[in-house]
Amino acid sequence: MAHHELTAAPGLVHWAMFDGTLEPVLEVDSGDTVTLHCVTGTPDAIPDPAEYDVPAELPRIHEEAAQKQSSGHIMTGPVAVKGAQPGDVLEVRIDDVSLRTDWGYNKIRPLAGLLPEDFPEGRLLLIPIDRERKTAKLPWGVDLPLNPF
Repeated sequence: MAHHELTAAPGLVHWAMFDGTLEPVLEVDSGDTVTLHCVTGTPDAIPDPAEYDVPAELPRIHEEAAQKQSSGHIMTGPVAVKGAQPGDVLEVRIDDVSLRTDWGYNKIRPLAGLLPEDFPEGRLLLIPIDRERKTAKLPWGVDLPLNPF
């Protein structure tokens, strides 16, 4: 069994969703392990690198990624399992989820999302994260416990 490491970089990430038509960026054997490095942040949500840990690849992804979309999460992959066929059942175990940055954000896009009429104005909120304590410091004084997913 081999271990693979897949970084987030242009050509290795997709916006919003995985689709069965996407070509895998990595193919592994059954039983192999993979470390996926992921990033987040729309261009307007990236904080000042002098104040926060911003992954070096994030600005380059925004500049160069061919499959850029206006919204949604940035996802690393997809990863294929050699020999797997449509209809096969695959077992995937997540051994660890670690926070890469000391910041997160919340964004309201005007007239978008589940309750568009309730949020007619946009808002972007930068949220400092304490990686050791796994908490986010909300601007109204609450330390929110984090449980990365």
